[in-house]
Amino acid sequence: MNPESTRLEKHEEEFRIHQEKKKNQEVFEMRLLCLDVGGDKVRCGSVENGKIQGKPKEFPCPASLSGLEKEIGKELEAESYNGVTFATAGVIKEHAIVEISPNIQWLTALNVKQWVLDNLGLPCCRRSY
Repeated sequence: MNPESTRLEKHEEEFRIHQEKKKNQEVFEMRLLCLDVGGDKVRCGSVENGKIQGKPKEFPCPASLSGLEKEIGKELEAESYNGVTFATAGVIKEHAIVEISPNIQWLTALNVKQWVLDNLGLPCCRRSY
């Protein structure tokens, strides 16, 4: 491999890392609705500029996706957000698709990222580690 090619690859990698850090910083500068969907209950809270705002709210886990949308809709009507984060037990492929949800069967095979955008009108945000 020639030295010029190696140097170019190094610069490309540094640029990629810089872009990822910039993207992560943008997420921290947003007001996010953070959801933790569990088998028994759902917790939702607000994070603004990387800091938790107030105490998270809880409600029983609904029996369906439409029930979850209805409950989240109440929170979105009360507050203004730039995006949503979504956590649940199970396997989530490519930060979007719930492959296996052991506690909530109706989440299995759901593309959470697309569902949040289509039904809540907000981007589904994530931070890479």
